[in-house]
Amino acid sequence: MNRRDALTSVAKVETLESTWGNQILDLQADKIDLAFAVNPTPERSLVIDFSTPILVHSFTVITKKGFAKPQTWSELNKPEVKIAVDIGSTHETIARRYCPKANILGFKERNEAILAVATGRADCNISLAVLSVATLKKNPTLGELAVPRPLLTLPTNMGIRAEADRRYKDFLSAWADYNRSLGQTREWMLKGFEAVGLGADDIPGEVQF
Repeated sequence: MNRRDALTSVAKVETLESTWGNQILDLQADKIDLAFAVNPTPERSLVIDFSTPILVHSFTVITKKGFAKPQTWSELNKPEVKIAVDIGSTHETIARRYCPKANILGFKERNEAILAVATGRADCNISLAVLSVATLKKNPTLGELAVPRPLLTLPTNMGIRAEADRRYKDFLSAWADYNRSLGQTREWMLKGFEAVGLGADDIPGEVQF
């Protein structure tokens, strides 16, 4: 393939399902080439590479009906409070970091954690704001949305295999920075919200992305 052909060729994208807990392993095992929405923890940086952030996500809480909306994270940090999270996710990281005294219930999938709140097995679920808002829009009788203080945010990046050649990582970082700085990423997010019936007014003012 000559240089002109290389520049004008189109890559074929294949989407593979994974989980928050397995995506790093999938990268290492060469099952996938790129993972989206990966939190760049120090431990993960030892085995994979990251682009610069695509988004900055805010963390929120979905409380079951009748459970007092927490104003602070410390209000959830009690042994009698049951918090449902999906194992291996940043939701679990936040729960264990800020609510270590709570009764943290781990589930393989986020849907299972939400079901635990719906059935009363858990008092609340910690989730990224974009997930929480969409969940409550689909099922408004599930509970209520809370944005405890302090406002907690974490970057979400693209994850790739660690390689000696840095050009792929540098390209992804430039792409992420460029689209965030232009406001394009926010437009994509709002367009995605529209697909599930959400508008900009449905997003709490404190929420960042």
